Amino acid sequence: MAEIKVEDKTTSFSRTAVHPKEFANEQEVFDNDMFRGAGLFFDNRADESAKLFDTNSAVDPVYALGTSCLAFMKAFISFSESDIKQCTEILEHTEALADAQIAMYNHHSQSISQTVIGLFWSKKDTSKSVSDSRTPIVENGLLRAHVIKAEVNLLIGLLCLFQESVLGLIRAGLRLRKGYKSYSKVWGEYLKLSESDMANIDKHTRGGVQFGIGVCNIALASLPTKLLNLIAVLGIKGNKKLGFKLLHEAAEVNTIRSPLASFFLLVFYGILSSFVPAILGPMQIPKADSILAIELERHPNSTIHLYEAGRVYRVKKDLKKSTEFFVKSIQVQDFWKEVHYLSYYELAMNAALELEWDSAYLYMDKLFEENSWSKAYYCYKMACCKVMLNQREEAQELFKEVPSLVTRTYAGRTLHVEQYVSRKAKKYIQTNFATVMRPGFDLILIWNGFCFMSEQNLKTVLAEVENILYTIQWWRQQNESIAKEFSVLVKSMRVSERAGTPTGMWTPPDRKCTQQECIELSASLHLMRGVILRELGLFSEAEEDFKWIVMDNSELVWSCDDSFVVPFCWYEYGVLKWVQNEKDEAKKFFCKGKEFTGYSFGM
Repeated sequence: MAEIKVEDKTTSFSRTAVHPKEFANEQEVFDNDMFRGAGLFFDNRADESAKLFDTNSAVDPVYALGTSCLAFMKAFISFSESDIKQCTEILEHTEALADAQIAMYNHHSQSISQTVIGLFWSKKDTSKSVSDSRTPIVENGLLRAHVIKAEVNLLIGLLCLFQESVLGLIRAGLRLRKGYKSYSKVWGEYLKLSESDMANIDKHTRGGVQFGIGVCNIALASLPTKLLNLIAVLGIKGNKKLGFKLLHEAAEVNTIRSPLASFFLLVFYGILSSFVPAILGPMQIPKADSILAIELERHPNSTIHLYEAGRVYRVKKDLKKSTEFFVKSIQVQDFWKEVHYLSYYELAMNAALELEWDSAYLYMDKLFEENSWSKAYYCYKMACCKVMLNQREEAQELFKEVPSLVTRTYAGRTLHVEQYVSRKAKKYIQTNFATVMRPGFDLILIWNGFCFMSEQNLKTVLAEVENILYTIQWWRQQNESIAKEFSVLVKSMRVSERAGTPTGMWTPPDRKCTQQECIELSASLHLMRGVILRELGLFSEAEEDFKWIVMDNSELVWSCDDSFVVPFCWYEYGVLKWVQNEKDEAKKFFCKGKEFTGYSFGM
């Protein structure tokens, strides 16, 4: 069997690549273990899957890509810098193997070209002719190697995006550009293939073209505007319609990448729907349901699909079913603890949405003890749960721990979520915890959780929010200067007729809040109440709360520590207009929200 060595000092991997098979059917037989391994992975047999990939991962790029994908999933879930580094090294090994196979074809083409050229043309024209002979990608093995090379660059680019830094974005842009160029070349050759030519391309390579071009187009078309503008300079653009068409084609054919294509579609439909359930849910959730039904029939105990099912059922407001899926996703496997931690986190969220703060605390405590993603965030959420349980002294001790736990950085930059919890905890400490109201509701607001609450729980939260707004109004009335400078839209009531019964009467702190503190607290509470009223179908009253923030007090609220309330409010106001079928107005409000920069959780 022909071999070629490629020197690479960046890793300790062997650089010996086998030559691809000459015929498509032979290649499919050789790749059969890889095909089986992909199925085993989704059956929670990742250890067996890894062993199958390892049989040829040192010499064949598609098997090395299988090992890379396992490492990528682990890095994607854990966000661990060591996992990201290890995954990058494995991906670079895979790319080197693909380059080695491409070099085999180039070397072979060059030898033939030079022989022919030596007979019929002068030496002067040799370089141009040889260069031209390298351009087409028509042979199955060469197309296969180029697909893998492009896929590797796509995955490394995504890893660089995880770093959330300017340097990471630059590296991501370069890698995505490299992958995009490879995919463009592959796609150009793929479109030239006739029906008879297509029969000479193995089905896994065809699926790789569809999957890779599909993911690349959807990912590029879905990036934030700032990043889109950045990569547009590099000559990169995405076509979402083409991307979905190709991904569905890849999912329908039984190949190595078909389960990955289905999974990507499921994640895309599920995640997007959770961001904007009122707008995207009706269109995307039925598609996610259809994919789930097929995949759970094929892999009934797939921990990943069970996890995604939990997210989909949350968007459908069936929190009981959602919780059952998350629990089952933990029970069916012990190989990947990282998936357990994802499910524990989602279970904590579901518990909070059910106002079961004791359960939410237990899940967060487990994550704090066992998982290293962000101990600062876990501790902060535990403190919030204690406040919601009216165990304020224990909550204060936990809040005091938060700043010292902030260690999660990429390229020297603290994560957005840790910036937020550290700032909030320090503010609580500085004000002797006078500004600690119901912080559990703040987290539900930030993670867009009120959209998934039951009507009864929404009414219960509304009662507590209005209870606090009533108290803040009383504080302002004690200070005439505050009352003059700060407009008020709070009704003089403790609990409105439309609200439910508070889960526990909120006890105001001993000291009154200052003017600035009143502004900040009122702003987040008005946003919270507006979202709840909108979810309850009380649109005109919800609009009053949104207007209070963005029309009446925008500059004052923007100057607060929680300045994100203003752009968030424009977004929520836009959603309100959308569900009222005033879509032009909604788009205008979305655009206004996009104008703001430099706030917590902003892009």
